[in-house]
Amino acid sequence: MRSAPADVPVEAMDVLLVSDDQAWQEACTLALSPYGQAVKLRFAETGYLALLQIGQKTPDLLITHLDLPGMDGMAMLHTLERSESISGMRTLLLTDWTPQTLIRRGGVPASVEVVHTPVTADAIAVRVGRYLLGQRVMGRAAQLE
Repeated sequence: MRSAPADVPVEAMDVLLVSDDQAWQEACTLALSPYGQAVKLRFAETGYLALLQIGQKTPDLLITHLDLPGMDGMAMLHTLERSESISGMRTLLLTDWTPQTLIRRGGVPASVEVVHTPVTADAIAVRVGRYLLGQRVMGRAAQLE
């Protein structure tokens, strides 16, 4: 096993936040700002715009909720789950639905982490940090192989 140089650049974690709430977007931007260039945050105001962006460039992490304007968020999650081209995408689902309601609606895919609302932007930043750490650890392990 060889060691990788310490200065090997690490690609920024690409995060797509689906929200039409400008205040929430700004709060998340502020909460994620300590990560600097390690996190690239982009926005989609609707589920349809999110799907278009995912089709153009799959994010490392999708942050969404189920109440999307003009779209069934649960159906979107199940559609994304069936797409092999985005199998590595992680999803953070923000919802006020009970676990029983989620199960009645077909459950959430295994790659989806459920966060019950209300939730703060700072709590989202902590979870993004956890994903970022995991991405860095996996990237470093791959470099050492």
